[in-house]
Amino acid sequence: MDEKEQEKLNRLLDDIQRRDFDRYMEMCYESITRYPEQIVDFEEVSLEQKQAAMDRIIKHFAERDMFERCQELKLVKEQLK
Repeated sequence: MDEKEQEKLNRLLDDIQRRDFDRYMEMCYESITRYPEQIVDFEEVSLEQKQAAMDRIIKHFAERDMFERCQELKLVKEQLK
């Protein structure tokens, strides 16, 4: 993906996050659970940032009583250590 395409994708994701946060969290959940190695191997952010992001996503689903999703996300988070 070239730089212009990446910028467009980033703008799209930012727009989805602002307009429909639940949908954005769904997309995060789907990406993380389908491709957990992408989170684990991603080196552009610190371990602490990854853990904080995972905590935010887990909290989102816990507040909606979606505990099965929380458990799946926690398993991915454990791989970060």
